[in-house]
Amino acid sequence: ASEMPLQDLAQDVQSGYSPLGPVAQGLVDKVVAAKMAGGFGVARIREHLAHAWGLGALRSTGVLLHGVTMAPKARLSDDAASLAWLDAVVTAYAAEVGVALAPGGVALAPGGVPAAAAGPALSSAELKPVLQKLEQLLQTQLDSAHEFLGTDAMTDARALEAETTLRKALEQRLDAIDSEHGETYTHGIRGKFDPIMVRHYDSYWNWASTETLEIVASLVSRQNWLDDEHIRVRRQHIVNCASPVLVHMTRFLAEVPGRLWRVAQWCKNLSADLAAAVDQPPRCVPALVSTAPRVTVSPSGEILYEEVPRYQGDHVTNYVKSLKEGFQDVPYAFVRQTASAGVDETATQTYFASLEDLGAAGVSLKNKVALVTGCGQGSIAVDLVAYFLQAGARVIATTSSFSYTKTKFYQELYQQHGAKGSSLTVFPYNGGSHVDTRNLIDHIYNTGKGGLALDLDFVVPFAALSENGRSIDNIDDKSELAHRIMTTNVLRLLGVIKEHKSKRGITTRPVVALLPLSPNHGLFGYDGLYAESKLGLEALVNKRASEDWADYINIIGAVIGWTRGTGLMAGNNMTAADVETHGCRTFSTAEMAFNLFALVHHRMIALSNDKALVVDLGGGFAAVPSLNTVVGGIRQDVLTRA
Repeated sequence: ASEMPLQDLAQDVQSGYSPLGPVAQGLVDKVVAAKMAGGFGVARIREHLAHAWGLGALRSTGVLLHGVTMAPKARLSDDAASLAWLDAVVTAYAAEVGVALAPGGVALAPGGVPAAAAGPALSSAELKPVLQKLEQLLQTQLDSAHEFLGTDAMTDARALEAETTLRKALEQRLDAIDSEHGETYTHGIRGKFDPIMVRHYDSYWNWASTETLEIVASLVSRQNWLDDEHIRVRRQHIVNCASPVLVHMTRFLAEVPGRLWRVAQWCKNLSADLAAAVDQPPRCVPALVSTAPRVTVSPSGEILYEEVPRYQGDHVTNYVKSLKEGFQDVPYAFVRQTASAGVDETATQTYFASLEDLGAAGVSLKNKVALVTGCGQGSIAVDLVAYFLQAGARVIATTSSFSYTKTKFYQELYQQHGAKGSSLTVFPYNGGSHVDTRNLIDHIYNTGKGGLALDLDFVVPFAALSENGRSIDNIDDKSELAHRIMTTNVLRLLGVIKEHKSKRGITTRPVVALLPLSPNHGLFGYDGLYAESKLGLEALVNKRASEDWADYINIIGAVIGWTRGTGLMAGNNMTAADVETHGCRTFSTAEMAFNLFALVHHRMIALSNDKALVVDLGGGFAAVPSLNTVVGGIRQDVLTRA
């Protein structure tokens, strides 16, 4: 490097620097798009900085970043104003970093005078008449050329004027939209749905074969034991994937010489169960382990949260029993005919019978189609997807961030839970986009290459967006976006489904819409429009009777109580254990998914055929007086102990 010319060395060093990252580049792009005159983009800015100020790529990047801190309050009117602002940014940047610059890239001496002169300068007064004569000469030649060719010299000027007028009108319109709705909202409603970006998983037989071999290998090597609980659960999943191939494979494994006797017998019994299940539909029998929250503080002051088993013995039986008993003679789960009605005893008993049947005999959803949104990792909805797959349904899931990591997660989900005849189809989808909502449902119903040619039996619209920390005096564009995701576009989604069913005359197979309601009608506070969004969905319970879509859509509203570990409630985990001492029951995501999946039992669907249902799974949430104050006190106590 010591022998290289300085110019070459500078280029090599400069090439080692990476461009701006996505956050910084986003800030720059935002200022340029929102504040500069139309057509005055980043490329034009860098060109001006290079020619007018002699700045290289890195110095230009520094000027752009400094410009973010000096963004104009309103869009600049024209190129001249944009250049003037840009020159002011250069001057401010030079002063900030201690670099003396002059237009043209000439370095300044300490006195502010150019350090070197190229020769005697020509004054502007002397140059002006020369330029005027040259301009007159060029204009005369242009006029003569147009007259000879018979063309209009003003055509381009008029077209440019019309384009400039149109551009300014469009800029004003975009500025008004951005000013009214905010950046979070306008960016949050952009569509993501693309039928080409789809992942489809349906090879249950292959994964079941692999899982069988893995279990046998772990048993032979004594990494696992026959009485391990997870071996029992995995065995149940294999039986749920029964096929002739699996029957033959397990028979072969049972007869391999040298196999441990107990392992060989296990394979033989598994083969018999598989043979009996080959012609039977798959069934989802949830292996529920009910857990309770526990919070401790370590000697070093660290707050430790964990989930511990709530019962000994049969978890399902004990769990359903606890829901029935509730608190102060009010069950933790019950059914109402409307959002404001009291307990419907008959329907409630039907629900408890469905829960018990789900835990004992299970539910089969062979040839059924379910659409589930909001099923990200750790959510209630993703547990529901697992149950639908175990029951043999064809599941269409959506994700707002389509990436390798996400698709890998869904692939593993199918591997672990996909049963005979089930499939999982994953699409990118933005629940805040009206266009995405229509395109998704159109794609599901349309035939031929343009669609899946399916008819929905279940829709679980659980997409949500947290609004924590927002009071009545700071409802912002994120709250509006959340309301659009959780209410407005849920109604639109159901509307498009009704449109397709009506068009096809499907009046005997209504889709069951499992709506996520909430007992939080402002009890917590500081959660933006969350309560209003959930209250808005409750109107569908009455609209099913007052509007014309009862033949196409069944409504089951589920009032979802305090569910630990979800994106909306994870921040309150440290208070959950003490909240339960006030008579409120909190739920794990697995428990709440179990509660919700019982709503697709044939008994509950039969009830929803007659009228809309509201199933209160609040766990006594709304019965705790001054809940926000109680939670705040518990939180403060935990922090004090820490």
